[in-house]
Amino acid sequence: MPGKSHRMWIWQIAVAGFALVLATSTVKAQEIPYEVKVNYSLAAENYKNEDYESAIPYIRWLLVNAPTVYNGERIHRRAVDTYASLSEAAEDDTLKAAYLDTALTILRTGPTTLKVASAPFNESRWELDFGNFIERYGNTMVGLEDTPVEHWVRAYEIDPAGLDPYYVRKIVDSY
Repeated sequence: MPGKSHRMWIWQIAVAGFALVLATSTVKAQEIPYEVKVNYSLAAENYKNEDYESAIPYIRWLLVNAPTVYNGERIHRRAVDTYASLSEAAEDDTLKAAYLDTALTILRTGPTTLKVASAPFNESRWELDFGNFIERYGNTMVGLEDTPVEHWVRAYEIDPAGLDPYYVRKIVDSY
């Protein structure tokens, strides 16, 4: 009859084996699909090289199919930056406006997309960036009712200690 230590050893092996199977199946369940990896990689590489025209199809694909993969906040920020950069490079005013409108739509819908997916993002920074976008491009956008200050105030309400004094001064100066 096997001793107590022998049974304990068999029990430990069985538990370790079960844990290994569980861990392996969890990793496989969380594995990012190949198509997502390819689109993310191509979007990132084209963005990094400032080839915004080439980045657009991959960024669009990610926003529709995998808006929270890797760092969803980064995908959204890069999308805004890409469309804003394309707007700056465009010669046609209608195309400039369309690019800026797309960037604005991403700024407005991004937080909801990220929250619904429980994806982490810095809401205060998002509001700061939104305000900066409006400060930079707002005068060229028809019908825009947002002001930079209202977004900076929201950033302050979210994280008062984290707001750069520059923005506090801009808020105060606006009143």
